[in-house]
Amino acid sequence: MDFDNLMEMEGWDHFFLHEHHFVWYAEMKEWLRQAGDEASLAVLADYEGWLREQGLGLPPDWDECFAVVEALGDLIPDWRERYSELREARWVRAAAYFERCGAKLA
Repeated sequence: MDFDNLMEMEGWDHFFLHEHHFVWYAEMKEWLRQAGDEASLAVLADYEGWLREQGLGLPPDWDECFAVVEALGDLIPDWRERYSELREARWVRAAAYFERCGAKLA
C-alpha cells in the first residue's frame, strides 16, 4: 500500500530513489509473488530491465537516473500508469491471499 500511495503522490521513481522506502522492495515483490500477482511483478521486472539497459543499478543512483530521464524525456515508459491499472486486481488477489492465511482485509 505504501508503494501505491508513494507512486501516486511522489511519482514512480521516488520509491526507488530513497533507501528508506526501497529497503522494503524485496519484501513487496515476495508478497506479490505469494498473492499470485504476476502482472504487477511483470511491470516491476520491466522497470528493472530498463534500468539495466540504461546502465543503472537497482536502486538507481539519483544523479545518474536524473541524467537519463533528462536525456530520454517522453521516451521513458509509464510504469506508474501500467502498475496503477492493475491496482484493483492486485487488491483482489491480496484479499484472497490474506483469506487463505486466515486474515481479512478491512
